[in-house]
Amino acid sequence: MAQTSAKPGLRERQRQETHQAIRRAAFDLTVHGGVSSVSVQQICEAAGVSQRTFFNHFRSKDEALLPEFPDFDAQDQEVFVRGDEPDLITALGNLLSGFVLWLNQNENQVPGPFAMKQLMLANPELIPRAMAVFEAQEHRVAGLVALRTGRDSSELFCRVASLTASAAMRAAIMTWTDAGDEDPPGASVGLESLMEQSFSIFHELAAPR
Repeated sequence: MAQTSAKPGLRERQRQETHQAIRRAAFDLTVHGGVSSVSVQQICEAAGVSQRTFFNHFRSKDEALLPEFPDFDAQDQEVFVRGDEPDLITALGNLLSGFVLWLNQNENQVPGPFAMKQLMLANPELIPRAMAVFEAQEHRVAGLVALRTGRDSSELFCRVASLTASAAMRAAIMTWTDAGDEDPPGASVGLESLMEQSFSIFHELAAPR
């Protein structure tokens, strides 16, 4: 899964590099000192940017550590909404699996699931921010379900579909990270398999009894 359909221009590449540098600096400082001991000024100094540049990218140090997820690839959204895969659960699994695997494969740019888990364990005060990040993504998924089904995104159907799919995704990620060294950070084979298994269980739970 590619997050952009076209190669970004020079200005956009520079913006992305600055964004990633700030995130990496915030993460590295927090790992060593804890979130409460890290200031925006320290992050700026470590990333080599001004505070003005920092706030052009993030509203707070918590957001720099846990920014909202990037949006789904435009082509993947189109495929989902168009209904190329007629089964909604399978379509949700394809959409979210591609997204999760892309995030993991690009952890050389930003911290991946293993690193973020350790960060959260050491800094539980970040949990509300993490919940807000997932809530924002769940809202986007509900919007896509609404477009696919001709419903309003506020309808219970869209919310249940989105939240259940998000739970399946998070269960796979949690199981993968709990496995420790079975898959080294950056390896996606086990993660991909767990995503498939998780959405298979979603299917099983949704099947008529």
